[in-house]
Parts: sequence; structure tokens; C-alpha cells
Amino acid sequence: MPHYYYKASDCHGSIRNGWLKADNEHDLEIRLTNLGLILISHKFKQGGSLSGLRFWVNRSIERKSLILFCIHMEQMLAAGNSIPVALVGVQESTESPQLKEIITSILADITNGVSFSDALESHSPVIPISIANMVKVGERTGELVEIFQGLGQNLKWEDEIKSKAAQAIRYPILTGIIILSVGLFMMIFIVPQLMSFLGMMKQDIPLITRALLSFSDFLVNWWWMLLLSPFSLWLIIRLLCLRSPLTHLKVDRLKLKFWFFGPLMYKIFLIRFSSNFSMMYSAGVPILEAINLNIKLSNNREIIRRLHSVISQVSNGNSLSSAFREADVFPPPLPKLMEAGEEGGQFSSALMNASYFLDREVQDSVNKIQGMIEPILTMVMGIMLIWIIFSVFIPIYNIVGQVGLIP
Repeated sequence: MPHYYYKASDCHGSIRNGWLKADNEHDLEIRLTNLGLILISHKFKQGGSLSGLRFWVNRSIERKSLILFCIHMEQMLAAGNSIPVALVGVQESTESPQLKEIITSILADITNGVSFSDALESHSPVIPISIANMVKVGERTGELVEIFQGLGQNLKWEDEIKSKAAQAIRYPILTGIIILSVGLFMMIFIVPQLMSFLGMMKQDIPLITRALLSFSDFLVNWWWMLLLSPFSLWLIIRLLCLRSPLTHLKVDRLKLKFWFFGPLMYKIFLIRFSSNFSMMYSAGVPILEAINLNIKLSNNREIIRRLHSVISQVSNGNSLSSAFREADVFPPPLPKLMEAGEEGGQFSSALMNASYFLDREVQDSVNKIQGMIEPILTMVMGIMLIWIIFSVFIPIYNIVGQVGLIP
């Protein structure tokens, strides 16, 4: 369905601008009329154009706005308001123009008979698919208030983790940029001049000094290769993944094992999975359907493969805890905890306990980031300075000694 950028007037004469999906101009006018707006002008947006791509990029919503969206929906629905009335209230209170536009489109879809969850899903990934999945559960069970409460807590947790991680690596990144800049400056400008001076003295240059000179020449002549190499490597891996599903699976496996960050991101996924699955399980959603809905939380094919293995084992009659253990979804000793919870009829509580322990590990890992990176940067800087000092001053010392200034 194409998008239209509209300019409309409400009943108070205020001008409203935004994007709306509609089949044609007449359908656009009907949708706006149902929202209490009078169409003034519109522009058609082609779906596959570059401007359309820029349109979707510019529509990204901040996590803060999503948190406020969930909190407002919880409060409005708890007060007994209907979903359209709650959405209007959120639209009037939010400061995000992107969210205002999306709510307008959602209201138009609901007016035309589309369910709230399907309307949300049509706006993924601008709005996370997990929100649409959980709203779908809330529509089925009649527990939308509890669903939005849980979603708000999950988003707050993710925002807190992101803030802590950014705070932990901000200083090391700044320090690393300074170290890299100083090192490049010395290698590109200072070292060649010192090497030219040593060359004029017509003395044998030590191996360590020749290595430094070669590295400096490489940076001077091939600096552009260092800039293009990461992008080229990413592009090659991306193309190989697109051509071969097996290669894509192997790359995703390596991502989960990548030093420090791979296990950390996997634990963050498990926390989200545990929390969402626990809410669905408590709401009475069938196990296989709950797992299928939560598969969409990740794009990693190895994680998807493990969860499909769980679905297959449960379908064959295995218990849920044993399926998680055999598929290696949760790290030990959490499968044992789930097994005990399943036997005692408290599997939902066991999932929440697993989420708690994983959260503690993630918090500890994030707190260790800064303590790990700073010593590494200091060591790299020290090695670089020692290399330059020995490479430059050893031949100078030899030259001065040969002319008799040093006994």
C-alpha cells in the first residue's frame, strides 16, 4: 500500500502534517475524514525509490518515545478507555513527530477494521515486532494493561543497559581515537623525517628501525586501504551470506562466540525471550505459538535454528525444559532451574528467575567493559611509544658514539 504525505485541518482549524497509507487519493481522504481531519493537499511517495528509503530511515523512533508510548497506553487502558481513545491521548502527549504520524496511520487502520496488533506489525521495524506480538497476546487474553506494563519494563531495562554500555565505552573510545591520531601523526610525519636524517648519515639501520620505517611507508602510501578494508570485508561477508544460507549460519554462529560481545548480546536476547515467553506462558498462549512469536526477536540464524529445534522436540513429546537443554538455548545451570520449575508447575516463575540471573551477568559484564578496555589501550600506547623510541634513538646513539661524542 503506497504512502501519502498529507496536509490536513482538524475541527479547530489547526494544520496537521504526516504520512498515511492509503490505496488511492479517495481512500486517503476517507481515512482522514474518519480521523476528524479535512484533507488540504497531499504528495504521493513511491515505494522503492531512494527518497522512500530515506523516508523510512528518518522515521526511526527513539526508545524513550516507545517507553512513554507503553506507559501511556497502560495508563489510558487501565482507566477504561478504548484503544482508539488511548491512542489519541498518546498522540496528543508525545513529542515525537514520527510516533504521531504512525499513530495516525494506526488509527486509520483500526477504523478500517484492522486489529491493533496487525496495525502495529505493519510498521515494523520502526516499531519493534515484539510489541506487536505481545499486543496480539493481550488482544486474545484481554490483558492489554498487563502486556503494556511488561513491555514498558522491558524497554526501560533495555534503555538502562544501553545507557550503561554507552557510558562505559565512551571514555575508552575517546582515548583510543586520541591514541590512534597521535600514532598516525608520528608515523606519517615525524618518523619519515627522522629516517631521512638517519639515511643522510649513511649508517647501517637496525632491523627494528627498518621495520618502523616500512610500517610508516605503508601508512603514508596505503592509508586508504586501512579505511576501505573494514567495509570491504563486511561487504564480502554480506554477499557470501546472501548467496549461501550455510555460510550465513556459520557467520551467525561466529557472532555468538565473538570475544566478549557475542555472549553478551546472546544473554540480552535470552532475557528478552525469557520475559516475553513468561508473559505469554502465564497468559495461556500455546507453547509452540509462544516460541514462534519470540523467534522474531532475533535475526541470528543460529538462535533461530536452536529455537526451531525446541519446537521440534516439544512437538515430539519432550518436556519444554529438556528441549531447551538439548537445543543448548540457555547456559547451565539454568536448564536445571527450569526443569525444577516445570515439575512444580512454576515454569513461568522459573523463566523469570532465569531472566534475573542473566540480567545480573549482563550488568556485571557491562560494568567490566571499561575496566578491560582502558588497560588494553594503555598497553597499546606503551608498546607503540617504546617501539618508536628504540627505533629512533638506538641508531642515533650509535652514530653519536662513532663520532666520538660518547666514550
